[in-house]
Amino acid sequence: MPLDFAIWVASNDVSESTILAVVNRKLHAVNDQPQIGEAQIIIDNDLGSLSPQSNSDMIPNAPVHVMATDTDTTTPYEIFNGFAKNFATSPEYGKRALTVTAQDRAKFFNRQVEAGMSVDTDAKSLYTEVFSALGLTGVHSINTAITDVIPFASYDDQLGVTALAEISASLAARVFVAKDGTIRVIDRNHTVSPAAVGSFTTDMFGLSYALSDDGVKNDVRISSTPRKQDTSVATISFLEEVPAVAAGSEIEFFMVYRDPITEEDRTPANSVVPPVSTTDWALNAASDGGGADLTAQGSVTASLFTKSAKVTVRNTSGSDGFLTKMQLRGYPIRLQPTFTQVTEIGSSQTQYDLQTFSLSTDLIADREHAENLSRYLALLWKDPQPVLKVKPKRGLIDSVMTPELGDAIHVVDSMTGVGSSWTINKIGHTIDMAQGQAHTVEFQCDYVVLDQFLVLDNAVFGKLDVGRLAF
Repeated sequence: MPLDFAIWVASNDVSESTILAVVNRKLHAVNDQPQIGEAQIIIDNDLGSLSPQSNSDMIPNAPVHVMATDTDTTTPYEIFNGFAKNFATSPEYGKRALTVTAQDRAKFFNRQVEAGMSVDTDAKSLYTEVFSALGLTGVHSINTAITDVIPFASYDDQLGVTALAEISASLAARVFVAKDGTIRVIDRNHTVSPAAVGSFTTDMFGLSYALSDDGVKNDVRISSTPRKQDTSVATISFLEEVPAVAAGSEIEFFMVYRDPITEEDRTPANSVVPPVSTTDWALNAASDGGGADLTAQGSVTASLFTKSAKVTVRNTSGSDGFLTKMQLRGYPIRLQPTFTQVTEIGSSQTQYDLQTFSLSTDLIADREHAENLSRYLALLWKDPQPVLKVKPKRGLIDSVMTPELGDAIHVVDSMTGVGSSWTINKIGHTIDMAQGQAHTVEFQCDYVVLDQFLVLDNAVFGKLDVGRLAF
């Protein structure tokens, strides 16, 4: 294969001294968290010049880049873009190597998220808000087919990977870091009927086919307890106590928002009104509201948060006073009744016993979406799905180097009877520089399920009375 490999760690071109480089990236399942792609690079360090103690560039989070160039066409192919996590050296003679372990940008998904509050927000915008809160602005691409609306979301001191998993599960979407280092979000139908970007017909070093009922789900239950913002302003918090405010002093306290109907504590609220004197608060000389009215000589400010507010009350008069009235008004985002939509596939239950999948969320707004999602997943998972591992031959450069996670390849093999399209869920590269840049690629794939869905312009799957419209 006429490929020339380039491997960089920080500003060091280690291509000539690399002994072995192994890269693995994986697409997460619908009900799982985004996966971190990894690379391990073993470098000849006989002179010790690449040891972290000798080379200040060799530090965690230093950029790591692996790519290849077709020497015939000069076409570049990305393989891995990430950041060093660990450096390990051995001083033993004959084994003086530096092992660099790197992870792709998905490692930053484990940062804490403080993304504030989103109400009736389209999912693309919510993904963007989470990425921005993770410090990953401008390095992501979201499939334009994602048009769902999330009724309410609030992420405060939560891991980014958890937030991304919750959003993706409610949409059956996937998040991964591509080989060029960008974060990509693909919609639920991306893997249902993709166009093949590579084709292999007995052009393989290896192929394995496995069929198991481990992933069968024939009883899919989607539950949601969404929130909905009220259309009118309501009192969302009030102070029951009557605190004293000494002359010329101030007091501070927190007020927790409350559902005005169910009295649920810590109910989120939107467009909270800054406290207005007399309407929302009053300062009097007597605790029962009598005596001199000191309201005009006081002030109230509030730092407004998603579920609470920090209130500061100042008494600038020359007399001691009492805060005889204190309330906050806003638009409460109230919990709605929980609903559950269930899709059962009786024929699958008869064949493979009852296999249940349950998803509980607050990101699904209505029963229609829950019903569509449960039906979509049940149709995908009702039968055992084969897993295919393919090691293509080196001569098919473009077909080997172009495919990305979530892409489809077409595979034909007479011995296994395989002759269909498969969606890539894992890509592995092994570059053995000690063997003259020997390079092998392995694709792990899921079967592309078409038989349950309507595929336009398809003679078999384009019949309205056979397939159903994907949602």
